Amino acid sequence: MFLALVPVCILAVSVTGCGAPAIPSVGNLVLSPTSVSFGSVQVGQTAAATLSLGNNGSASIQISQIQFSSPDFSLSGPAALPITLAVGESYILTLKFAPSAPGAASGSMSLATSGLSAPATVSLSGTGEAKPATPGLRLQPASVSFGDVQIGTTAAQSVTVISSGTAALTISGVSATSRGFSASGLTLPASLNPGQTANLIISFNPTVAGTATGSVTLVTNATSGSATVPLSATGVKTLYEVDLTWEQPASSSDPPVGYEIFRAVNGSAVYTLLNSTIDPSTAYTDTTAQNGATYSYYVESVDNEGNQSAPSTIFSVTIPN
Repeated sequence: MFLALVPVCILAVSVTGCGAPAIPSVGNLVLSPTSVSFGSVQVGQTAAATLSLGNNGSASIQISQIQFSSPDFSLSGPAALPITLAVGESYILTLKFAPSAPGAASGSMSLATSGLSAPATVSLSGTGEAKPATPGLRLQPASVSFGDVQIGTTAAQSVTVISSGTAALTISGVSATSRGFSASGLTLPASLNPGQTANLIISFNPTVAGTATGSVTLVTNATSGSATVPLSATGVKTLYEVDLTWEQPASSSDPPVGYEIFRAVNGSAVYTLLNSTIDPSTAYTDTTAQNGATYSYYVESVDNEGNQSAPSTIFSVTIPN
């Protein structure tokens, strides 16, 4: 028996390598929609739209700042910054468009976030529409007080009617609501272009004594409709004055330097001196006369030495009620 020897070769193999690096967790901001169009909005009014912020990444996102490139666009309310979006979480923002002038408007909203190389942006657009022309009315003064007005006389005051809108103002009616008050000065229908004015004359003619209130109403095409001017006044009894005149004595050797005026009331024999100092004039007005009373007057002249003449002829008068 023979044994055969077979040579065996053993190789040593060296194996080297490295594992793949771990992928870091990052957030991914998703904007929906990425652009917002508000359409047409009248100047002076606002339109709103919602914007959804989502995070479909693998780490949370923090939004630290929100900025708008145009003042016509803004948030409808303050945002509680910073806003943190966890993975899978969303947040709703409400945007507002308030055009400052007619015409197309455009801009953008930028969101500064952590973990992104550049701010995220949303395109914004809208169109401002001009306000429609509307008539307006302003009254100056807005109310009228006549104070005391004597019965049988007429007091008048002017109210300026101002066309304060952007379209022509038409006044189709004017009426007073209380006895004693009246209005005039406008030829109806009256039309006033924007900025034009007209005068409305309001009068008070009392027939009885006492306080009176009322109003004058203007019917117009203004957006506010009719306009009312509140009125107040007091009717008072007519006040009378007694005017006395006389001639200087022609036959006196010592010319008078003045006169004293005396008055008795309702037939009394007692006459009271009315002027506290000698009056050089040959006329006197009694402003203290009362309605319904009877007055008697006489005059005495006074010379340079203080001597008084005899009383003049007595003049009597009865004041009406």
